[in-house]
Amino acid sequence: SLCGACLILFLLMLSLFRTIQSGTNALIFRIVPTAAYMLLRLAYAGSFRAEERIRKGGAPKTDRLDKWAKRIAAQLDRTLPEGRCRPGTALFCGSSTFTYWHNLKQDLRSEQDLPMQNVVNAAFGGSMMRHNLTHFEALVGKRAPAVVVLFCGTNDIATGSSAAEVAAAVRKFDAEMMEKFGPKVHFVYMAITATPFHQSCGSERLATVEAANREIERDLHLDTTHTRWFVDTFAIEPTLADDKYYVADRHHLNDAGHALLGKVLG
Repeated sequence: SLCGACLILFLLMLSLFRTIQSGTNALIFRIVPTAAYMLLRLAYAGSFRAEERIRKGGAPKTDRLDKWAKRIAAQLDRTLPEGRCRPGTALFCGSSTFTYWHNLKQDLRSEQDLPMQNVVNAAFGGSMMRHNLTHFEALVGKRAPAVVVLFCGTNDIATGSSAAEVAAAVRKFDAEMMEKFGPKVHFVYMAITATPFHQSCGSERLATVEAANREIERDLHLDTTHTRWFVDTFAIEPTLADDKYYVADRHHLNDAGHALLGKVLG
């Protein structure tokens, strides 16, 4: 990355500066620290522009996320018996709210008394709906869980997707599940959360989150098999919007926030 390259160059130039510090070349003595300072400014500007592109809807490169999906699928192949979930397993997939749920099994167990081995986490941070659709068979299809719990869409909206696009992608995911399993595997969609970070992005962002949630909720309520569920986390537990339940970025839940989320899903 640009930041990494600039940091390496900075360290090299700092080393050169120390080497010549005792020399007599006053011009180089002045140029080296100045150049190092300019490199750091360049790195900062590059990082700032990248963040601005994400906020304004520019999608980041997804190669890294596809690699993560493949790594998780390979890990599931290694750790699950014959690569398949045990009977009664709840498979969690989606983005970082689940990825960083370090006490997922314990939090759910305390609420539902689920056996520890009956929860599998296949989520990966930064993922969007298109990643979960592309890797559906590897992450979900071949695992044959009893329940699939999906939290995804917040990164789609953060990178410029409309509410309709997110809802359409969730419909496609549900259709993939129906085609693969029929109604025997239940589907739970956890609503996109209006985190303090989303709130700081303004009313337009919040309106998109709300519109996506309502369209997904309507779609799932049309199901006649009674195996599709929409969980509106903030409606059930409004305090999940409090800053105290988030880490410093105000977007990812801390352990206390995840414990509260476990109660909501329970």
